[in-house]
Amino acid sequence: MQRAHQEDPRPLGQLFLEAVNQAFQTLLTIGGYIVFFSVFLQALSLWRILPLLVSLFSPILKAGGLSPQLAPAVATGFFEMTLRTKMASEAGAPLPEKLMAISPIMGWAGLSIMGQVGAVISRTDLRLTPLSYWPGSSTESWQPC
Repeated sequence: MQRAHQEDPRPLGQLFLEAVNQAFQTLLTIGGYIVFFSVFLQALSLWRILPLLVSLFSPILKAGGLSPQLAPAVATGFFEMTLRTKMASEAGAPLPEKLMAISPIMGWAGLSIMGQVGAVISRTDLRLTPLSYWPGSSTESWQPC
């Protein structure tokens, strides 16, 4: 601890304040992404684009033996995960079907989560590419951080 203080002589109170400010800024950023994508999905609904997406997913789910009531959650899960998994859990479908719909939503995480992670790691040497790796694509193009 003494070595760390010699390298960075700022008082402990100042370091704590900066850490709290950084944490608060990160929470605001994450919350901002959630709000943005919730508003974006509402706009898609008002523009009648969201019902079109839902109508595209309904037959696919039905052909896969899943309830079409899960279509809104699956269609919007591409954009935002948190509220969409809740939506799927509240759908009028059997529990195994709900879990089957929630699994790909959580596996992809949604554009909102991708944006959140990108914002958090933007000041590091980490890349977003490994997070967005799609199974089945060439593993030669995937490189760990």
